Amino acid sequence: MPCYQTRVTQVDMSQADIDIVRAAVEGLGFVTRETGYGLSIHRSVGGEVGQFRKGIGMTFFNDALSEEHFRKAYAESAVKGAARKFGWNVTAKSGSKFTLERRAF
Repeated sequence: MPCYQTRVTQVDMSQADIDIVRAAVEGLGFVTRETGYGLSIHRSVGGEVGQFRKGIGMTFFNDALSEEHFRKAYAESAVKGAARKFGWNVTAKSGSKFTLERRAF
């Protein structure tokens, strides 16, 4: 892919990786608890704000955690995870935009 090209990918949240979901939610300042169905998401003090169920996706209970913020955090966690896996350098540009560069060997 040429260096000037932008790639956009849609994610089916019912197939999301639970480790990336956990990293995204914890990066937003929430606490996760693993359950038999997936993850329960809580404020550090307070009640449950959402759930991630394997094969179903995310359920949001109130405005403490919005779908938009979660999707952005999930994308950021996925990009950073892929960068570590393939040995890329990640530079945050603005908002949810990143530059990925392959490390010189």
